[in-house]
Amino acid sequence: MAEPSGLNKTVLVVEDDEPLREVIADTLEKEGFRVLSAGDGLSALSLAKDIKPDLIILDLILPGMSGWNFRMKQRGDRVLRAVPVVAMSGWFFSEPRVAQLKQEPFAFDGFLLKPFSLDALLQTVKHLVA
Repeated sequence: MAEPSGLNKTVLVVEDDEPLREVIADTLEKEGFRVLSAGDGLSALSLAKDIKPDLIILDLILPGMSGWNFRMKQRGDRVLRAVPVVAMSGWFFSEPRVAQLKQEPFAFDGFLLKPFSLDALLQTVKHLVA
């Protein structure tokens, strides 16, 4: 039997849509990841500082502190800046725009356009925490 790919890896899921957040968490937990979640950017930033996750999956449109602002604060933190972040959004993004998101000042490590498949989620996460 194959060993779960997420063994000993922690993922922070930041999504204000609770049902979607639960689906993402359940999917990752089945793959052996330890998953913590937050419904807004401010709570997520505090949680990230406490747990220092291996990966952050970040919705861009959040109440309070947006995903964009979260990313800027995260990149300004000497401990958290190295944590890879996968942005996700339901907004329409063209391929050139997605390419821009992977450059400065945000430099997202991956991007998932909602709705995305669970296979795409797993492929992206496994690639970034390998």
